[in-house]
Amino acid sequence: MTRLILAACLLLAATGVSAASFSALDRNGDGVLSYPEAEREFRDLSEVHFLKADRNGDGAIGPDELPLLRSIYQTMYIAH
Repeated sequence: MTRLILAACLLLAATGVSAASFSALDRNGDGVLSYPEAEREFRDLSEVHFLKADRNGDGAIGPDELPLLRSIYQTMYIAH
């Protein structure tokens, strides 16, 4: 169990997502971000871009997918 927790922490550190920052976005605490939860942080985010970041196709953004969502948002909304 300790190794699993350590592996999860290392994964989050490697992706640049801290557990605290992800938890702050995950309003209902279910471990993933729904489109409405993501939209609170990423203003004007289209559902199409949200779904592009959803690599596993489960309809939600997990901690491992958040860096991609941030990158898409930066490219499509901030850089323009």
